[in-house]
This record gives sequence, structure tokens and C-alpha cells, in this order.
Amino acid sequence: MATNSKYVQLSNQVLLEYQYRDQGSTANELTTTQAPWYLMENGHDDTISIFNNDNSTNETGNVRTRMGVLIDSTISRYGYLKLDQIVALNDYDPQLTDTVNLPVTFSTTQNVAYDVIRLHLVQGFNYENMEGFFFRAGFDSQADQKVYHTNLAYRQADSYAKINPEPFILGGKYYASYIEILVPALYNLIEEFRNASYSGSPTVDLPSSRLTNGSGPKYNSLINVEFGWINNNTVINGQTYYNVFDLVSLDLPILDQFNDVSAVVQNSQDGDYIELYAAYNGNIIDNFITQLNNAPDNDYIILHELGIYEYVWNGGATATWIKTSGLEFVQDSNYEDPILYRPIIQNQSAQSYRIDYVIRLFNRNDNTSIWKTASAQFNNAVKYGKSLQRISLGDNPIQPKVYNKIYDKKVNMYGGANPNGIVSDDLSYAKFVTSFVDTNQVLVTSQNAYIKKDPNTNKVTFQTVGNSQTETIYAQGLGKINLTSADTFLKFVIYQGDPQKVVKFLDLNGIGKMYLNFFTDSGEVKKFETYNDPSISASSGEVMFKIPGDDSRKVSQYNNTTFTITSFNGEAESQLYTGTFNRIEGVISNFESRKITNLQTQLDELNKAYDSLKTLYDTTVVDNTRIKKANQQQNTLIQNLQAALKQQIEENNFLIQDDAQDELEKEALRKQIAELEALAATPPVGGTSFAGEIVTVDPSTPSNIAQPDKSTLKSSIKKSPVSPYVPKEIPGGYSRYIEALPEENLRNNQI
Repeated sequence: MATNSKYVQLSNQVLLEYQYRDQGSTANELTTTQAPWYLMENGHDDTISIFNNDNSTNETGNVRTRMGVLIDSTISRYGYLKLDQIVALNDYDPQLTDTVNLPVTFSTTQNVAYDVIRLHLVQGFNYENMEGFFFRAGFDSQADQKVYHTNLAYRQADSYAKINPEPFILGGKYYASYIEILVPALYNLIEEFRNASYSGSPTVDLPSSRLTNGSGPKYNSLINVEFGWINNNTVINGQTYYNVFDLVSLDLPILDQFNDVSAVVQNSQDGDYIELYAAYNGNIIDNFITQLNNAPDNDYIILHELGIYEYVWNGGATATWIKTSGLEFVQDSNYEDPILYRPIIQNQSAQSYRIDYVIRLFNRNDNTSIWKTASAQFNNAVKYGKSLQRISLGDNPIQPKVYNKIYDKKVNMYGGANPNGIVSDDLSYAKFVTSFVDTNQVLVTSQNAYIKKDPNTNKVTFQTVGNSQTETIYAQGLGKINLTSADTFLKFVIYQGDPQKVVKFLDLNGIGKMYLNFFTDSGEVKKFETYNDPSISASSGEVMFKIPGDDSRKVSQYNNTTFTITSFNGEAESQLYTGTFNRIEGVISNFESRKITNLQTQLDELNKAYDSLKTLYDTTVVDNTRIKKANQQQNTLIQNLQAALKQQIEENNFLIQDDAQDELEKEALRKQIAELEALAATPPVGGTSFAGEIVTVDPSTPSNIAQPDKSTLKSSIKKSPVSPYVPKEIPGGYSRYIEALPEENLRNNQI
């Protein structure tokens, strides 16, 4: 029996088992030499059919003589490829590849990984009064061409179905035989072609390329399965044809989707018994089953099957395995608990024993199932014999008497003189609550608890979303709980006090038994006792209840959605808290309503934030416009001031230059005036030297001519337009004088 199998009911009498190859094993691998391949192209529907050569019956069972191919799709007519006739159909029909061109050749020997297809037949299979059935499976190539890797046509005349050495019952039917065919594992073909393509390696000689006519399988292809009944046979020109009706088509994944589900059989660490359970990722399967059943169209339960085999030595050369007992049972609740089992070894000569364990995840909605298997061998066969080992104590066992036992006759009560009394304070006294009168001061939090199993210690613990410090506290009558379709664990934290002031944990120690109550439509009370778990702290007001899946579904149908929590102290039962529950179908809608409310709240907050940002944006735009206009005016004013400042600077520079020129002129005039004053103070006589020159006085000029005064001379010099330095004529009788001046002045005719 395969480790990873998917079962699908094809008809009332035919059950498909698709066994996925274990990717961590080299099992189900054959070389292209051990099982050579044929490839036949079908021009009638542009498909490819592949099967092993005619000598591979024992290796794969996927051979031409068992196959059939489509000839006319309009009337669903197929033809047998059987070899017990003069001419094979593929040699007769020109639309099919002839026998000579069927073989697929490889340059080097290649390995091909195989999946296993089993078609299980019920006990007394009668073909449902038909001629036979047709079954084919295939996938898509990258050239968008359908490749069929099996085209089985099973007729009443065929007899190659095998008797199942381990028949089984599924869906009330007893399956005792099967037809087995090995087909190429599509997952391995895809991975082979993808890896070679991505790495740049050649693909021409790979099975994934050769078996798809060179194009390779499509990466997202599924395994397409078709099944139909053959209602008649027609012989035309020596060829046999048949028609198929009630064709069923479905798609299977290329890899086991439940690969992380496993069957576990092991010795218990807590006692002398065996633990059996279904696991997901190493943990007990409860949470995974809950997730599966919360999805639409799912209603999974677990079917368990045990086979006990004893390794018996019957005096021959070797010991043999003998099946001595078997057990089958259904588990539809309490998925968090392992199955506790103690085998009974029936043969005293058994050296060891083996337990073969099968779990079936059965979906009651569509009758599909997933099978997982496990096997464990144990060597302590004597431990589980028919009779338990006993310790003989004799006919009259001696009971020892103890004479030196000392009894403490002192009783130390609280408040006594002894400070080390047994009860040191009033907190150590047991307090029994007989009734809860002021129930409006009782508050709770509630939430669903989930199971988690430690793979190292195999201890089961409960986990919740929050804790008693972080959860929302609900006043009397306002608390709500959610029921689920599976086992429901409800954890409550109970408080006492005024919700508007201070609340504290209600110590549940000593209040007696606590019940979670629901009310049927007939007025009866459905009670559930507390569920004991080490993680629950009664002193912190914590209490947990378990509602089995069947009861949870029944309670969900009650019209009265009220629940109560009560305590019974041996004399009276008092109500502690009341609230309401959400039905199974209402939990999702309740979550959706809460989500819609939360989303609407978020949307309102976002709209409010948007309006605030819009107002701020509009205000900012107005402010920016005003600031921009003010900046423009300021820039214009600054430009005008800069222009005026520039003009003022230019004027000041001109004035500074003019003042400098005036200073130079003044300095030159001062020198001339000084020289003229010196000249005027010493009148020339005869040929008197004046400034390095000879000045000749006209002899006709009277010597007693009147000399000009200094003021007249200065005025004449200052008003001379010719030169600011020397006048050309001097009033008062002087003809001219020559002053030693630089050549530049002489060149400029300043004299």
C-alpha cells in the first residue's frame, strides 16, 4: 500500500487510486533499457499517446495491446490497439504512427520516474452490464498538444486484474482486485525539463523531451483523467472499434497536496500501550482538520485501520509474518487525542510483532479520500501476551505492621498563640461559595483555544490568542462565544468587581463543579463539565470547557442562543454568568460583519483625515498665493532700490572723481600763484634770469612804468582759457615769459 495515495470514486464499481512517487526515494524508477518507450501521433485529434514497448507488460503494464485511441470525436468512437489480429490498428490507420516508427530512441540510457495508477474493482465486478470501460490520463505539452501516458481499454475478455492481498472497504464497498499501470511521474518530467532549460543544458535526449515530441511538458499542467463505459463493439475491415459514453473528466495535482500529513504509531511514554494518530507537520492533526472543514464543500473525518502481524517461528528454517488480527474504526471528533491501543499477541512463539497502520482522510461531501500509512515493529511480544504477567505473593501474604508511627495530636488554628500554626492567616482557609447573589458584578472574557502538541515531549498544550491580562472584559449578559463544526474548546477568564472601577480575578478554587449550559428547544439543559488542563489557572479565574464536534453542531441548531456558566457545590447549583453564542454558520458572517464594521470605521477615519488634509491643503494654497504675491511685490521693491542704489553709487563715484580733479587743479594753481608771487616780489632788471630763462625787457619801455598789483595778476591768471598754469600775456608791460615746463606741456601747445 502506497505512502501517498489519492482515491477518487469513478463509478459505483471502480475506484481510482493515484499513488504519487515518494520524491525522497529511488523506488519506482526504470531505465529506458528496462522499459523502452513507444510514441504514437494521432492525426484524428492531434494528440500524442505514449506507452512502453510490447515486452514491458511485467514492468509497467502500460503496453500497446491494452490500449485504445480516439478515431472519431463526433461520435466518441475509439479503436483497440490489440495485437491479436492480422494488422494492428496503428498500421492500418494512416492517421496513426505505424509500428516501425513507434520506438523512441535515446543516445544514452535514461532513468524515468513513475507514478502508479490502480483501478480498484469491487467484489463481484460485473462491468455494470457493459462491454468494458475506458480510462486514460494525460497532460499538456508546451506545444499545447495533449500527451496521453495511458489509454487503457479494459474489456470483459481481459483477465489481467490482480487479486488484492489486502482488500479493503471504502464507502460501504469491498474492493478485492485492481488493475495496476505505471505512468511517467509528471512532476519529475516537469522538474527535469525546467532545470535543464534554466541551466542551459541540452534537453534533446531527456525523457521529458523525447516523450513530448521535443517540446517538453507545460510547467503548469495538471494530470487530466477521463473515465467512461464501453457500450458496444463494432468490427470494420478486421479492426475493432467501440463507443464511450458517460465520460467523467477530472484533474489531479502533479504532487501529493497532503504530503505533510502522516500516520504515527509509537510506544507511549506515559504507560504500557501504543499511541496511534494522524499528524500534520509532526503535530497531531486537530488544527489541520479544523482548517480543512472550514473550507467550502469539505467534511473530513478520519478512518483508522490496523493490522497486527506476528513474527512466528513454526519450526522451519525461517520465521514468517502472520496476520493475527485487524481493527477498523471511525474518528469524527476528539481529533486532538491520540488513539490508545494495546495489542494482544496470540502466539507464544512470536519473536516480535508489527503494526501496520492506515489513516484515511475521507471527505463525506465528495467521497474522495487521502491514504497515509505507517508501520512499526516491536520486540516486546511477551509484554502483550494473552495473560498479563503476575507477581506471586503466596497463599497468605504477610502484611507488615508499623508500631513506631507518631501522630501529632496538636491542632494549631489561625489566631492561636502558636505563631507557626498550620494555618497562618485567613487566606489559607477553604471558602465555599454557595450562591452568586450579585451576579451583575461578575464579568468574563472568552475565546476559542487551539491544541498544539510538542513533537519532542508529545505533550498536548492549549494556545489562545491572548491572555487574561490583554483580553476584552464583558459585563453580565454581553459575552459571546463561537461554536465550530469540529471539537470546540472554550476558555473563560472570570472577574469580579465594578467594570467602571476596579476588577480582579475571581478565584475559582473551592466553588465546586462548574458547567457550561445550553438550552434545547424542548427546555432541557445540555451541560458540559470543565476540561482539566495544567495550563488552566483556577486562581486566576480561568476555566475551560470542551464541546465535542457532534454536540457543537447540535447546539448550533438550537433556537435559544443563550448559554450560562453555573457552579454546583454539592447542595445547590448557582448561576455565575450568562451570555450568547454564535452558531457555526454565523461565525463566519459574524467575522465578516465585524470586518466590514472595522473597514467602515477605517474608511470613515480615512475620509475624515482626507477632509482635514484637504482643508489644510486649500488653506496652504491660499497662503502660498498670498505669500507669492507679497514676494513678487517685495522683489520689485528690492529691484527698484537696487537700481536707485546703483545710480547713487555711480553719482557718488563721479563726485569723488570730480573732487579729486578739483584738488589737483587747486594744487597746480597754488604752485603757479606761489611762483607768480615770487616773480612779482622781484622785478626784472636788464637781463634778469627768471626761472632758468633770460627775460628781455623792451628798452623802449619806461623804467618807471607802473607795475600791476598782485590781485590783478592773480585774476588774469585764473581766467586765462589757454592754460591753468601760465598766461601767454602778462598785463602791466610784460611781453611774455618762459617757464621751464615738461615736454608734454610744450607738445600740447600749453605755452
